Amino acid sequence: MCGPGSKICPPGRATELLEPIIEPGDRVVIEGDNQKQADFVAAALAIMGDLSTMRSRGDPEGPVRLVSAPSVDNWRAVQVLLILLSVTAGSVDAIGFLGLGGLFVAHITGNLVILAAHMVADDEAPLANIISFPVFIVALAVTRLLAAGLERMHVTSLRPLLLLQFLLLAGFLALCVGGGSRLDLNAANATVAGMLGVSAMAVQNALVQISLKESPSTAVMTTNTTRFVIDLGEVWLGRSRNDGVKAGERAKRTGLAIAGFVVGCGLGAGCQAITGLWSLALPAGLALVALAIAVAAKLNGSQAQPLIPASSRITGKPSTPRRRPGAGSLVSTDYRRHEDELSST
Repeated sequence: MCGPGSKICPPGRATELLEPIIEPGDRVVIEGDNQKQADFVAAALAIMGDLSTMRSRGDPEGPVRLVSAPSVDNWRAVQVLLILLSVTAGSVDAIGFLGLGGLFVAHITGNLVILAAHMVADDEAPLANIISFPVFIVALAVTRLLAAGLERMHVTSLRPLLLLQFLLLAGFLALCVGGGSRLDLNAANATVAGMLGVSAMAVQNALVQISLKESPSTAVMTTNTTRFVIDLGEVWLGRSRNDGVKAGERAKRTGLAIAGFVVGCGLGAGCQAITGLWSLALPAGLALVALAIAVAAKLNGSQAQPLIPASSRITGKPSTPRRRPGAGSLVSTDYRRHEDELSST
């Protein structure tokens, strides 16, 4: 296919190269900042089969799904969004620990340590520390069910989940400042307020996993730090240049998340020392900014969306597929013309 002694595939045979690799039911993501290259690969994939008719023999209901990756500008918006979420988690964790009697709002497993210490010292543990872990699990489960419901309605989950996180943080702020300057940490309103903060961080953890897949965590820095150091080692000591490049990109994203969390901890602690629990306006405000960015940049997260070939977008009419002799795939005349145009460029 590539010719004797060559590893370069001619542009005209790109579809033949992809057909043995990609099977019906696969999810294909097209990435890159070169529009001509992205269009060429999209055309080659589209030639492999009409999205509404191509099926596998073993799964007659499984079409090939082509997923359009975000543009370069959208990727930048995603990076800003991840940094904002990291700062949010760092600030709310510092404020919660200092202002709510040692309650970890983001690093939820820290409450298990606090609870164990109280038990060993035979002290009465705060109710918030006791129920924080179960509440976190329930909030994660509810968030996943909500995301699944949105997907069934063909609604992307990123923006609704960001809105939910903001509302929970706003409620956290309202209950804390509503209790006055001397908030009783054992009172019911303080416990409910803390659980709203815990639920907000559960939503944030879930939305990164569901709507921003392959992104670093914005609230669990132990895992991020481990991944960051291992990737740096791969960059410096790895034998494969390609693996080193990938590790470098991961380290960059993870490093930004770690830096954002550290900055958030500093900002949260400083604001809490000056303004008390009013400092919770900081993470609530950051969550609102994150939501605004997602809306303004039209971020949809990682939910699969059909890729519409350029020829169909221009004419507004779907292409009529035809079978290519000797192949089991469907070919569109418009797709072939589109590929030939791109090949000539």
